[in-house]
Amino acid sequence: MPSVYRQSMGYKWYDGGDAQGLRQGGLPAFNTDNQGRITLSAGELFCRCPGDDGKTLCNNRNKFSSLGALKKHIRGAHQCDVAVSHPGGLTVRDDRLTYEYWRDIYKLAHGTDAVPETPRKAKAVWKDTDLLPIPYVEGEDGPTNVIDYDKMKENVGIEGYDKCTACRT
Repeated sequence: MPSVYRQSMGYKWYDGGDAQGLRQGGLPAFNTDNQGRITLSAGELFCRCPGDDGKTLCNNRNKFSSLGALKKHIRGAHQCDVAVSHPGGLTVRDDRLTYEYWRDIYKLAHGTDAVPETPRKAKAVWKDTDLLPIPYVEGEDGPTNVIDYDKMKENVGIEGYDKCTACRT
């Protein structure tokens, strides 16, 4: 099934570029996550990183061939980290959120109040944080590559068990 967001007026306007095929005017800078990394939505093809003056966008207004090429540009030209994205197709929910995102980008660029929030797949957001820090046994020269299971059980709050119920160690 084709993506709903690709058929939206907002995305078609963005994807088409201006009369010369360059990035449209009035677009906002990319959003960032809680770790300061740039978040990219499905379908992003133009760089919207802040320019050197902090007021304008990147001087490169050309359309990139793919999301991967755009990420490479952002990492190389702007020395910015890009938030992890999850491979694979969009779920119906993700597709709908992406549709709403491009609708809000269009509204914002045309002077209507909108606050576009970059949609991200749940699996990509889950990878953002360490759910459980892994403690390592301290050696003479610092941490070793041996996991300290007793410390891990203590961190999780498992007390009074000889073995961890999840992994049987």
